[in-house]
Amino acid sequence: MTYLTNTSFLTAGVELEFHNKRGQYRSIDQWRTLLTDAGFDWLLVKYDGSANVDVEIVFPPMPAHGAGGAMDDIRAVMQFIETNGGKVSKKGCGLHVHIGNRAVKDISPLEYWTHSKERMQMNGGFFMPIDDQCHDVMPMALVKDVLIRYANQQNDVDLLLPPSRRENGCQARFCHSIRRIGDNGRNHDEFNNATSANELNQILGRKFAAVSLDTWARVGTIEFRQHQATLEIAKLEAWFLLIDAMFRHSDENRIDYSASRTVQTSTPEQPYRNGSRIGMM
Repeated sequence: MTYLTNTSFLTAGVELEFHNKRGQYRSIDQWRTLLTDAGFDWLLVKYDGSANVDVEIVFPPMPAHGAGGAMDDIRAVMQFIETNGGKVSKKGCGLHVHIGNRAVKDISPLEYWTHSKERMQMNGGFFMPIDDQCHDVMPMALVKDVLIRYANQQNDVDLLLPPSRRENGCQARFCHSIRRIGDNGRNHDEFNNATSANELNQILGRKFAAVSLDTWARVGTIEFRQHQATLEIAKLEAWFLLIDAMFRHSDENRIDYSASRTVQTSTPEQPYRNGSRIGMM
């Protein structure tokens, strides 16, 4: 039996950092007013504090596979930001994806996304369905397997991203490599034998790991921090699909939940449709 079912999906939140174009400065309050007046009153617009970051946008949680109209709405926000002078070219601007540690079920992606926008619009909160529409908290076996696979493929992930987001990049201290928990890493056994999210997070290096569990207990998410900021919806969508596919593949093909162990299987050289974005990645 798998964790995810054919009526459930993972959720994802996005934090997008950007800066003002040269010669045109807008404060956070001005950006908030501009976005609200344009109808984007379902976003959190806030201060980040990182170098080269003028504004951080927090999107409502959405289906991690991008269904339900979320990608169309985010595309509109990105286009609006770019049209009005928002830029992501400076090093230091990142894009963080938070995967919820409780999958939702028996609710359509459209209904979930609609409620999520409404909740943030009303009080700046994050939508969470009732317990009957949520799975239990994600099994540790699934979390470990996804993160170890990410570590094993860290070199390949790095090739998808700019040098500043890699091991020796100037911004790598905010998303440092997790290679050491991979199959041949010095902390693999320690990580694999840990029994709680807090232990796993300590081994990863807490908040500034490429994948962090620092928000697991506080907000119920796993944070993927390595991607650079982008105003191109195709890049965000491809990153979403990659992360979602990692969880689904581990859940469906690699975890024996009855024995609480990982089953080693070989992945086809090309498990996705030729020509698709996720296949190209």
